[in-house]
Amino acid sequence: MIFDIRIIIGALLGLYGLTLVVTGLFQTVARERGAEVNVWSGAGMAAAAVVFIAWASRRPLSAEHEDQKDEPAVPLPAISSPLLPTPSSEPSQPAPRD
Repeated sequence: MIFDIRIIIGALLGLYGLTLVVTGLFQTVARERGAEVNVWSGAGMAAAAVVFIAWASRRPLSAEHEDQKDEPAVPLPAISSPLLPTPSSEPSQPAPRD
């Protein structure tokens, strides 16, 4: 479950969000002007991290979905093109040299 992309995204958003909140709380220049952009954006990222991690824990990937990753959902049609070689039962003969 550690390699679920939702866990990785949630962890990164949480780390960046926490960094922005801490930076915003200790930044005096922006707070004097009344702009607390780092705090609010960090809180939003932390909330998104909670949503991603809760989503991953509430609806984990099942084994049947992992087995179907290698198989396409719809069988692919055969491709015929004059540029692609066609499979033949006889081995191809090299061209004669002059």
